[in-house]
Amino acid sequence: MFVYLNNEQVVLSDEASLHALLEEKGIDKKKGIAVAVNNKVIRASEWASKQLSENDKVLVISATKGG
Repeated sequence: MFVYLNNEQVVLSDEASLHALLEEKGIDKKKGIAVAVNNKVIRASEWASKQLSENDKVLVISATKGG
């Protein structure tokens, strides 16, 4: 199946979780990130149980320091 991670198409197995996607991309459980699927914020505690579907749009935002 195809999903989009920050507007980039990614190929995943048909029953992939949000956690699996983030882990595969090396961004699993980093501090200071927020994750949304189809414009809905998903809590970190729900990443493992959140199943992704074809054409889901996943947005990962990292907090930065500085001003």
